[in-house]
Amino acid sequence: MDGGSFSTAILLLRHAESEWNAEGRWQGRADPALSSRGRAAAERAGTLLPPFGAVVASNLTRARETAQAIARGSGCAGLAWVTPLLAERSVGPWEGLTRDEIELCWPGYLGRRARPPGFESDGSALRRLQAALGVLERDFRGSPVLCVTHGGLIHALEAWAGLPRARLENLAGRWVTLNDGAVTLGARDGRAAALPVSEG
Repeated sequence: MDGGSFSTAILLLRHAESEWNAEGRWQGRADPALSSRGRAAAERAGTLLPPFGAVVASNLTRARETAQAIARGSGCAGLAWVTPLLAERSVGPWEGLTRDEIELCWPGYLGRRARPPGFESDGSALRRLQAALGVLERDFRGSPVLCVTHGGLIHALEAWAGLPRARLENLAGRWVTLNDGAVTLGARDGRAAALPVSEG
């Protein structure tokens, strides 16, 4: 089949609430599991989201658990791809800290949106996401794909598109359309979103 005439719709979805989200801790590449509330919300999300031809996920536990729960709830056959390309950005020395702890050690950084050494840049996160999107377009062209990832990657993509930074709740996401390598941002989708929780 000549796939060149088919676009690929992808929902980039932030994972459900993790144990560290519930504690207000920045996660980055740390790997906490979903909280009990997050697991319940992820199970419910499978019945709220539209059907997908494939479900893929970051290799971090909170994203994989979310994707598996949604796949079960939607009747999908399981995860088609799990990859570190979709992992959350590193937050360097902020990993595991609360906002109060960050403010104590790095006064004013959060208010200025400054970041410490070791915090992965938007450009680096975006390059990983673009590589993952290229694989998705190649392997699932023309089929809607649910991509369970992290807020940092979705924010990097929105910044690239010139959109203002706005909080992204757990289980909320952004639609994108791929067409021969071109990425078009669609609307945010909050139909499965849980209550707001902390960064990650």
